[in-house]
Formats: sequence, C-alpha cells, structure tokens
Amino acid sequence: MDIGSNSSIYFFMQIEVRRPDIYALVKQAVADGLQVVQRIEKEGKYIGRYYQFPKLDLFKSGFPHFLRHSFGEGPFEYDALFSYGRSRAGAIGASDSRVDCGKIGSWVEFGKLAEGDEFLKAYFSLGSMCKYPESILEEAHTRYYTFGTISRFVDRFVHLAKTTQFEESIFGNIYREWEASVFLDELPFSIYVPIICTKFDFDIGTLDERSTVARMCDDFHLARNVERDFNYGVHRVVIGAATHALVLDGWVVPNRTIEQSGEILTELGAFSSVIPLIENFFAALRAVCGVETGYAQFVIKPSGWSRSWQAHLPSVQIVSTRNYPDHFESHGWLRDPPAINLETLTQVSLVYRALKEAKNNRLAIAAKRLNAAYLRKDEADSILDVTIALEALLGDEAKTEMTHKLALRLAALSVIEPFKEEKPPEVFGFVKKIYAYRSAIVHGSKKSETKRTIALKNNEEIPVSSQQSRDPRLSEWFSEGNEGRLRKRI
Repeated sequence: MDIGSNSSIYFFMQIEVRRPDIYALVKQAVADGLQVVQRIEKEGKYIGRYYQFPKLDLFKSGFPHFLRHSFGEGPFEYDALFSYGRSRAGAIGASDSRVDCGKIGSWVEFGKLAEGDEFLKAYFSLGSMCKYPESILEEAHTRYYTFGTISRFVDRFVHLAKTTQFEESIFGNIYREWEASVFLDELPFSIYVPIICTKFDFDIGTLDERSTVARMCDDFHLARNVERDFNYGVHRVVIGAATHALVLDGWVVPNRTIEQSGEILTELGAFSSVIPLIENFFAALRAVCGVETGYAQFVIKPSGWSRSWQAHLPSVQIVSTRNYPDHFESHGWLRDPPAINLETLTQVSLVYRALKEAKNNRLAIAAKRLNAAYLRKDEADSILDVTIALEALLGDEAKTEMTHKLALRLAALSVIEPFKEEKPPEVFGFVKKIYAYRSAIVHGSKKSETKRTIALKNNEEIPVSSQQSRDPRLSEWFSEGNEGRLRKRI
C-alpha cells in the first residue's frame, strides 16, 4: 500500500460534528476526567511528568540540538493518572494517584458505545485481537482505544486550555481533530523533510504550487524529536541540525482501520511516490548551491486530524531514513555555512521543476548520480557518479571519443551559462583532467593519486572530488579543545 497525492487543499475548519451521540458522550467523559484531575490536585497527590521530554538548545552555528528534561522537569502527564492497562510515565508514586477508569460512569458508557457501534468496533478492531475475547491482550487493546482515548483528551485539554475547568470551544476543536481521524475516508497530511546542515535567510520560500521551503518553529522541532524513530541508525544530533524543511503538501492515505493507516504512515516503503520529489529537490539544491546537505526524517503532519497528542505539541509521525554524508556525524552540526537567500531559491525552484517535469530519463539519472556522489564514503565512487551524470546529460549513443565530446559540450555550455571565473578553454581542460582521474581509478592505476587535483591559472589546486575538502574550521575548533565541552553539553 502506498500513500497518494490529492490535488485538493485541505483546511481545518469548524465543520459540523459527524456523530452527535459520540460528541455528547466524549464531552461528558472529558468533563468528568477534568474533575478527577481537579480532585487529585486539590488533595496534593503525585502527578507524573512526561519522561525525557525534550528541550531545545542551539549550537553556536545556529543549528538546533535537543537535550532531555531531568526527572520531574517535563510537562505534567495527566494521561498517566488514569489506569486502563498501560502508563507511559511509569513514575514512582504514580500508582498512588491513578484512578480506575472502570469506576467513572461516563467513561464506561463511552466504552459500551465503542464496543457496540459497528463502525467504531471495526475501525479500532475491537473484539478481533485474539480468538478468546476474555484474554488479557484483548482487554488491554479495547481499553486503550476507549478509556485511553478519553484520558488523552483530558491531557490535551489541560495543556491547551492551561486550566482544568471545562471549556466547550477548546474541547470541540480537540474532538473534531479526533473525529476526523476516525471518519474521513482519506487522511490528508503534509510531509516535512528537515534539510540538514543548511541555512536559509528567510521564513518561507516557494518551489511550486505544492512545495515550499519553510522554517520550523520550536514546538515543531520538539514534536519531531519526541517522536524520533531510530530504525535506520540515524545520529541523534544530526537529526536536530536543521532549521528549515522541504514541505510537500496535498498527500493522503486511505483510512480503513486505525492499524492499517498507522502502519502505512510509519513505513518507508509507502513513500515510493514521494521520494523522487525529495531527491529532485536535493539534486536541485546541490546543483545550484554546491552545498553538502541531506535528510534523515520524513515528518508527517496531519491536516485537520489527529489521534493522539504529546502535551501541547503539534501531532506528527516520523519515518527515519539515513540520507546524509557520513562526515556529518563527526560534528558536522558545528559548520556555519553561508545562508541561502530567496533569489537563490528561485534558481533552485527552476531546476526542481525541470527535474520534476522532465520526460527524458537523462535528467533523472543525472540527478540520482549527483545525489549519490555527495553521499559516498569513497571519493573514487563519487567521481564515477559524477562522470556517469555528465554522460547522461551530455553524451550520446556513440561511445567513441566520449571524453573529448563531453569536454567540448560542457565548454560550449559554459559560454551560455558562464562559470564564475573559468573560461571555456579552461572548462574543457577540467573535464579532461576529471576523466583522467576517472580512467586511473577504473583501470587501477597506481598514479591515480597524482591526478586527484586540478591546477588553476593562479597556481592554486582544487580537488577533483569534493570529498577531498572539508571545512577547515572544524579542525581549528577541535585544536582549541572544544570537543570535550561539546560532549558534556549533549
């Protein structure tokens, strides 16, 4: 099963309640739950806090990173006050405060409705977990989607309203999000792809009608850190080192059961139709700006619906993937690259659209190889990727004199789109030297090391592959004895 795009633009509006009977029961259950919280607070009983809730800090480079609240510092976890078969907090003393949900009349009534309603029963798979209805697993599953739903409502309400006094307007907004998550045939969402170790000097910039580059707010940063997924061994500090994200709007997922749609939104393979767009953007960014960058997360942000929440934070889901240069894990977040402005982003958008709309496979091959070249561990592999990309763009069916043809054609292109300093004859020579290095690698020549650099007209030498050059400020930073201090901060 794959997610799909939808050209409709979704807005969360004050839509009519779909099921007034459910609304009335949940409303009463939440009001009763708030009274329980009031009583526990009045009696001075223990209320646990979210375990290891993150807080945001910044490196000197300006890139974010995340710390963890110490025990007893995070937001209160009112959800954990209600006993329904599980507790996220598991805090010492919490058991003294927990209330048995089965003794709250309105909660029991909601449970009966959910178990007796054919739609809700099927959607939450109530009664279908095991062969034996009386099993412990079956009971825990049912309680999670009945009593657990109400307890999460209570927690969300207190964090948004900052009071335990019931207010229907706040409750109504929370309820509509939840109801939409249950009754919509398709769940709309946006995909945020944090752009690692890259800076931008604007809040939002447009790529096309459904794609933007936007600054992430602090609460969004915290939400994507709370929901981290480590399936792909992504470095936890690299995850945070992004200020902006590529935002892709207008996506939907089928909503037949909570289990099915939830699995799709956490499975990397479901994003096969999205990944080419993401790769096109990063290829365009690299082609225009020459930046070393990458990504490690797809952050799924629901549009007008939600099933659960973490305190006051926006509701998101995370899919992890490791798509950045290895050396970023060696304190790449300390780099302070120049910021990309809106004028440059306009050029990026032109390349992005060209790649997206291209009917010829040549551009797709070139983009794929360009991205791969930036992510290779071995510079020999990188130079092979680069030359394959050149051949896809400028080559032809005839295989004879390929190097000469590519050098000639790239030099001709440099007349139309000039290089910063080099003239066409110099560009011609560069391509020849790049291919000399490639040939030495392919044929296993021991002299390949002598072909790794290109001499400029001012006698300066530049590496054939960007993997030979790293930011010298990192070496300087380590020589000042800062590495140990960084580890203590993290």
